[in-house]
Amino acid sequence: MTKIGFALGLILSFGLSLLLPENPDKPTTLVRIMFLLPIVFSVIQIIYFVFVFKWDSPKYYFLNHKQEEAVMMIEKLYKPEFKDFMIEDYQNDVHHEEKLTFRELVAGYKR
Repeated sequence: MTKIGFALGLILSFGLSLLLPENPDKPTTLVRIMFLLPIVFSVIQIIYFVFVFKWDSPKYYFLNHKQEEAVMMIEKLYKPEFKDFMIEDYQNDVHHEEKLTFRELVAGYKR
């Protein structure tokens, strides 16, 4: 999906560049629209993040000690027969996850 969005963005930007005026000193309405177009896409993304993609991953909820929300998300994401297994699996992941320092994240190694 990301590659499709990237390709469509390239096609759109190339197509809009063909419509640019020959004289760059005189801005036209098209130039203003081209600069305002990213604002439209940003507003759409913000609306999606606020109203459509409201939830975080079960792992995030377990890491932040929000077990009820984690179980609710697991129930939404997985079939009922896998619920107990997935809860145990996420809890094991959280239990074994180590906190890395900034230096370890940047350097890519651990002492």
